Amino acid sequence: MHSPTIRLSLNFWVAINLLAYYNVYGIDMKLLPPIEAGAIPNLFVEISNENPSLLTTAALCAEGIDESLYNNFLSFLCRRGGVKGQFIIFRSKHLTFSHISVKEIEAFGQYLRPSNINNTNILLHKPTWSSSSQEIQTESFGATDGSYRSYYLSTNHNHPWLRVDMLKTYKVFTIAIQNRDPLSENRNLKIIGLISDYQHFNIHQSDMYSKKCFENQHPFESGEYRAWNCMHPTPVGRYAIVYLPLQESFSIFQMEAYGEEIANDDLSPLPIIKADRNSDNGSFDDRDAEQQYSIKAVDQLPFNVDWQQVYFSCTGNFKDNHQEGRFTIYLDNVYLVRQIVLLSLLPFNTNNFEDVQIAVENSFMQPQRQFCHLATTVRREHELYNCSLIGDRISFYKIDGTNKIRLCEVYVLGKKQAYNSVDLGTVENATMIFSMEGSTPHMNSFCDYSTNELFFQLKVYHKLNGVGFTLMETKSFTSDKGLQIFGINEKQEYILCSQFRNLLKITSPTPFTFPCSSEIIAKYVRIFSSSGSFRACNYYVISKQVVNNLIVNYRLEQGASSIIPSLIYATETNLSLLDCYKSCIKDDKCESFAYSTESKACMSSKFEILSEARDHLTTSTSLSYSVMYKKYVVLSLVCNGN
Repeated sequence: MHSPTIRLSLNFWVAINLLAYYNVYGIDMKLLPPIEAGAIPNLFVEISNENPSLLTTAALCAEGIDESLYNNFLSFLCRRGGVKGQFIIFRSKHLTFSHISVKEIEAFGQYLRPSNINNTNILLHKPTWSSSSQEIQTESFGATDGSYRSYYLSTNHNHPWLRVDMLKTYKVFTIAIQNRDPLSENRNLKIIGLISDYQHFNIHQSDMYSKKCFENQHPFESGEYRAWNCMHPTPVGRYAIVYLPLQESFSIFQMEAYGEEIANDDLSPLPIIKADRNSDNGSFDDRDAEQQYSIKAVDQLPFNVDWQQVYFSCTGNFKDNHQEGRFTIYLDNVYLVRQIVLLSLLPFNTNNFEDVQIAVENSFMQPQRQFCHLATTVRREHELYNCSLIGDRISFYKIDGTNKIRLCEVYVLGKKQAYNSVDLGTVENATMIFSMEGSTPHMNSFCDYSTNELFFQLKVYHKLNGVGFTLMETKSFTSDKGLQIFGINEKQEYILCSQFRNLLKITSPTPFTFPCSSEIIAKYVRIFSSSGSFRACNYYVISKQVVNNLIVNYRLEQGASSIIPSLIYATETNLSLLDCYKSCIKDDKCESFAYSTESKACMSSKFEILSEARDHLTTSTSLSYSVMYKKYVVLSLVCNGN
């Protein structure tokens, strides 16, 4: 390995960040000849707990003496008891330069505690993306990977930029950069640093979408590490950006930032415990199976390139023959998931993540998918998918196309406080389905019919926050208003629970849950598709609780219409209208009844006569009928005189 020559003076230093707080006892150096005359006595070592680029003073560890040099080994023993700090700083006593060639440096001491928050590089191993790169080995990940063997280099174009997702919101005090090579000395002279809350914007409009941290105005030497204190007011944001305001290629070794986290409990990184897939087949043909373990999608290493010289940190899934491929990320508990961050493979190819269904799932209930997004294509290597769904895992499903899912890193952000399983609610299945196509009631488990509109009934009123069903075949709900789901309250008002416009692509019957935008008290649910008929069954709701504070009123209608025969479950004869009424009251199954004054027949129905479906639930007759059905009223409203 090439051994660097270090140039030192009183104002030019080299520092080692120990990444934690130590009591340093001493430092050993292996030097390479020739050793410049007088260089050793001029050397001295300092220890600091602050970044030396922002520091004016530090504690002396030791000074160099010729007698401590033996066989090209040089030792510095810190004063008795050691010196505490995080940074080891090498300087020379003179303003003129001393040069030494170093093969290896070792420090020994005692670990004391983690680094101070203000000395923790918040960009280390954070996902990056850029305006361009010259080749695969100079992609943007090289600027935050913590290694000086890699670097970032763009192509030559106007206003080249590099962006970093810090995954949290920070008040950023400092941005630091290590310049790369002699060519960068001039082209990085005008480098500008920004902090923003926006993932993507035109860099020419940075004044509108970001806050400036710094603007360099001084020569920036090759290999120099420089830190800039941000301008006041101190910028706050999630994304750190550096760019050149000219046409040039842009190159840096490393980029760092230091600041203070601004707590946001509604959008925090959520703990991930594992990842798996439903196939042992990796999606990279030229990589061995052990190089494609699914855990690499959550190893916190955003190295998103397929290049033999870099640690391979990507993975995926492959299923052929029109089977559904699945790749799942597991959280340590149930959370409200608000955002899924995906880092895709480079070189960028839309086929790596095309037509992938992203779902949030919950293992505490029966298997079900909550649709978050359909990634028809990926626009850039760093993508955000926003949703507001409760679950403990995120799954990516892929059918057809290349049959491959390729991803390099997944981050999940959401509400920091985990959900208690008791607060999630319970799954309550529908008791009866009434399709508006054919005016026929169905058992909930009956799946062999299609409809574009239906009602389903629950046993009692529930406070529900989601509705679901098992979809039997692929269906597009993209036209017009798509799929609309309504809860019908005790006043027979139709309250919109959810509206869905997208493609649901499946290979086998699959349960989907659609969360309500707000809690609804309902016993009946209406589902309407303006995108044509669909085939489904096993309808259910997610119930937060049973609503018991309801009283029942009855509405009586008289005329030449009766309840359709398919809704009648019992018929009694030789009863008066009052007896028919009493019979329905005593029977919990009875939601409505029809009474024939001529034949004295009492016909009980399990289904309420809903106003929107009246024409489908009743039928014309030449006889005179009385139709009575239950009307529920919230008890609190009755008590208030409403």
